Amino acid sequence: LPQGISLFGPDRRVRLVNPAYAAIMGDAAAQPGEAMAQLIERRRRAGEYGQGAAADSYAIEAGTDFQHAARRRRSRPDGTIIDVRTRPLPDGGHISVVTDVTLEVAAQAEAERRTRMLDLMMAHVNHGMVLFDADERVVLFNSQGEALAGIEPGWLRPGHTRQEIILHLRARGIYGRGPEADRMAQDFSSRDP
Repeated sequence: LPQGISLFGPDRRVRLVNPAYAAIMGDAAAQPGEAMAQLIERRRRAGEYGQGAAADSYAIEAGTDFQHAARRRRSRPDGTIIDVRTRPLPDGGHISVVTDVTLEVAAQAEAERRTRMLDLMMAHVNHGMVLFDADERVVLFNSQGEALAGIEPGWLRPGHTRQEIILHLRARGIYGRGPEADRMAQDFSSRDP
């Protein structure tokens, strides 16, 4: 398993750990036979729970009720980020599953950064844009795109189809009135985007 697993008995002592756990946790890994209180104190002294406000995770670790499933995420001193999930066991012990999520957290942060940049660009570019996916559904747009197309602010939403937009513009009279408007709407509908 790529996840680290440590198993604690009802006496809150470590029964076993798998190799992935030792690889993820390094010097902070639980040792078979070690009591939970000793483990938490050893980690605290090594700075595993951080300093100052970050040290709150020490209180969380020390106060965890292992008789209920729990999940928490924390940053480690080496810069890695781990998700820790605990579940009670029928004998009164508990299992702890540790996953290194450093790369996933970094990828999510990069995706959020790029989204903010795209939003900023879309809001300030002088051209109207409406981006469609392969199914001709709106993915994103800017206010200039709405205005230049003749769509009133607030109507356009991601998921609208190109055909819905054409029908909406026809109903608003953007193509004019009568048969000529119908012909224009039909012309736009039949174009290969």
